[in-house]
Amino acid sequence: MFNVHTHLFTSNHVPEELLKLYVKWLPNFAIKRVSTFMNSNAGNFLLGWTNRLGNEPLKRYGNFMKFGYGMNVEEQFQILKAAYPKGTRFVVLMQDFAFISDYQSIVSFDDYKKEIYHLKRKFPDILLPFHFVEPRSIGYHDNPDRLLDPIKKDYERGFCQGLKIYPAQGYFPFDYRMLSVYKYAVENEIPVMTHVSKGGSRYVKQTSDADKNILKLDGKIYQTGLPKLGWFNKDYTGRAALFSDPENYEKVLDHEGLRDLKICLAHAGGDEDFNIALDNLKLPISQHKNNWYKTCLHLIDFYPNVYMDISFSLHNPDFLEKLIKKDFILGDDELKDIVMIKKKEHRRKRLLFGTDYYMTYTEFDSSVKNLSLIEYDLWKKAENILGSELFKLISVENPTLYLKSKKYR
Repeated sequence: MFNVHTHLFTSNHVPEELLKLYVKWLPNFAIKRVSTFMNSNAGNFLLGWTNRLGNEPLKRYGNFMKFGYGMNVEEQFQILKAAYPKGTRFVVLMQDFAFISDYQSIVSFDDYKKEIYHLKRKFPDILLPFHFVEPRSIGYHDNPDRLLDPIKKDYERGFCQGLKIYPAQGYFPFDYRMLSVYKYAVENEIPVMTHVSKGGSRYVKQTSDADKNILKLDGKIYQTGLPKLGWFNKDYTGRAALFSDPENYEKVLDHEGLRDLKICLAHAGGDEDFNIALDNLKLPISQHKNNWYKTCLHLIDFYPNVYMDISFSLHNPDFLEKLIKKDFILGDDELKDIVMIKKKEHRRKRLLFGTDYYMTYTEFDSSVKNLSLIEYDLWKKAENILGSELFKLISVENPTLYLKSKKYR
């Protein structure tokens, strides 16, 4: 069994400025003080108390702090591992927050990698790290090998098994600096995981002149049209949606030599869009205007190696029962429809199981003492809703194919 979407990081790995995502009115000068308080025992107690008031933003931050404060990455992994059958393998998606804000995390990304590498040595067969790719770590005129060489080194020495990208942190996936990385991934059949949801972490800096004009994969200038954010406009989520829009991947996959890129669209578009899809179940894909869930389906249908996972979204039973089963399992009225039979046969091979551990804990009762039980209940309920046949396909057979590359067979 595989869980292809998990996270291991603490508050020491995240810039304090991400607090802006939860308390937008917070002035910059207060961020340090508030963050320090949140990381204290008194702050943790206060967050636990506010959970019971039902304030959703504080609830999310408070539940994150249960793992982010007072727990290291190995302790987090032990909680995850205890929720699954022995031998289950976990893709751990690393993340570098250095470019997301004007603040830096306490622990650098290089030191964070060392923590994960140490854990990989301890659990070599079941922990599968994905290397994080941040194109803004180099300039457009720099040697692209500066970005690619650390990836090649980690992949070829057996440290990482795939690549993680997170455009919501402030770049477009069709940025020219990503070209050498994508080519290397195609050549070596390396899987890529990308964030496709309007939630999660995002870019909280002001929009710069450099953000407004970028180079596309073909080397041509692209005017991004990004909004200028300031004190009276802090719509970080709206701006991040421009980076994360799954339609951006058509520009990637249509670029010469990249059609076969093996990429997973994490979260299936996210809560907001799948809820809209739930409200419009009878509409065909063509009539869902810029619905991210439907766009994910379109990309799976049109390109050979596009995958989608159910991470985080699986917390909602309706997502699994009314969307995934409808769009990936043949209905009685489709049994003689040759086109639909072929389409859903292909789709079934491109769906992956993942939970987004421990981000999903924001959706559950924070008073539960056995933290492994929350994760266990999450995947067991998914199995019960989808049925053992489909669940085995998305948690065993499909991940095996997705994770297979020239080095990992």
